[in-house]
Amino acid sequence: AELVMVLMILGRMMSQSVVSAAQNKSKASTPRYLAIYGRKRRIRVLFLGRYWYACTHKELALRLGIPVFQPLKIRADGLEPLRALAPDVCVTAAFGQILSQEVLDVPRLGTVNVHASLLPRHRGAAPVQWALLSGDAVTGGTTMFTDRGIDTGDMLLRAETPILPDDTAGTLTDRLAKMGAELLIETLRRLEAGDCPREKQDETLATYDPKVD
Repeated sequence: AELVMVLMILGRMMSQSVVSAAQNKSKASTPRYLAIYGRKRRIRVLFLGRYWYACTHKELALRLGIPVFQPLKIRADGLEPLRALAPDVCVTAAFGQILSQEVLDVPRLGTVNVHASLLPRHRGAAPVQWALLSGDAVTGGTTMFTDRGIDTGDMLLRAETPILPDDTAGTLTDRLAKMGAELLIETLRRLEAGDCPREKQDETLATYDPKVD
């Protein structure tokens, strides 16, 4: 049986890795992620944050025949619709809402998130900016299981990229978004195959960085 997945995105930053940055080579230039998991109807429904910049993702999902739901609060008016879908896995990318334990308990395999740093370094809302401000030579992306903490869940897959001398937050975000797309696709493939690695984060190496104004 195919993996039943629910995708939750807000539309900013790393959500671009899910539905915008990793283009396939089809004539329609459908983003690869939705091409793989949308045309085969593996995405059962798309949950979107209630913001204007989610519109592009909504239009694309509807074009692929994927229903869209925009709950005001996922833990309130989104919980029962999510349960009714009985997903194997949920995927979040910059969803912008805190997931209650009730929400996290719905998918059989768990909820997967993609984060724009090499966890456990640079947890929080601005990993790209803090990698640059900290003078890091290398950064990357990490897929992980979401738990009740802030970017504290068990890690699944990671990918690295050097930070170039002329990188800005914009250029680095774009590169990490493309990497994140491929990393997330591979993570889902391996979860489906049952051979995805899982590693707890080393709390002695963890950093948490605040938002950058």
